[in-house]
Amino acid sequence: MQRVKVLVVDDSAVVRQVLTELLGRDPEIEVVGTAADPLLAREKIRRLNPDVLTWTWRCRAWTGWHSSRTSCACGRCRC
Repeated sequence: MQRVKVLVVDDSAVVRQVLTELLGRDPEIEVVGTAADPLLAREKIRRLNPDVLTWTWRCRAWTGWHSSRTSCACGRCRC
């Protein structure tokens, strides 16, 4: 069985930790990494190739819309 690869992105270290722990309990999910800001997330998307992103809509660095458009620059999705 292939596990779903998840990248957890949030500017809160506590939220990243809690989500990582909760998602890690599911045997069908593999948390491949975390990122504290959209720029780091973009680099990790390219390097880790996750299937799913968790993403805070209100990040101090950028708005959720701007962040999602930037993450789609990976070329894998059609936004």
